[in-house]
Amino acid sequence: MATIHVVFVREGVTYALNGLARGSAEENGWREIDEIWRDNPDIPGTKVDIGPLIDRGLDLC
Repeated sequence: MATIHVVFVREGVTYALNGLARGSAEENGWREIDEIWRDNPDIPGTKVDIGPLIDRGLDLC
């Protein structure tokens, strides 16, 4: 199975989304998604689900 790093670029900054990308973010110069990850307004103390975004990224590979 291939190693797939799911990232996205926002305003010229690349953010690591999935575990593989997050694990190698520093060595690739990617930022952590936590910096811009939106809080979940329905469940205090949690973030919105980015699973669909990761799935979309994987589908593109």
